[in-house]
Amino acid sequence: MRLRRTWRRFADTFLSMRGDPRKIATALAVGTFISCFPILGTHTWLCVGAALLFRLNLPSLVLGSWVGSNPLTIIPVMLGQYQLGRILLFKDPVTMPDELSAKALAALGRDFVLPLFVGWPVFGALLAILIYPAAKWTIVRFRDRRPPPNMEMVV
Repeated sequence: MRLRRTWRRFADTFLSMRGDPRKIATALAVGTFISCFPILGTHTWLCVGAALLFRLNLPSLVLGSWVGSNPLTIIPVMLGQYQLGRILLFKDPVTMPDELSAKALAALGRDFVLPLFVGWPVFGALLAILIYPAAKWTIVRFRDRRPPPNMEMVV
């Protein structure tokens, strides 16, 4: 039930935004791209920077930044980025070291972090390309069915 309430609140927030559907969908797609950035804790600041730099809708950006960085999606997104980066770099999968020394863990970190940072822009762009048309279609469709604000329903 709680997940349903959270999803409903997300949908209501997204669908009640005012403005041009193309601009809202663009901001949502850019926020989705930002959500794939592998350094956690930077997404909101990156959204603020993108809003100022590109004059995008900040609430749409932040809403988009939750697509790839929420607890339900962060692990699949990070693994997808890693796998894509690994493929692009022609690297073998990371294997756990036999000993857990600082040097072994540092080497493991390099083998994992480099593919992650190579894969994130490609993965984020693909996700944003998928999000944009879906968001635009949803906004337009929802607004066609919804009565204009401040209008009383006549029965």
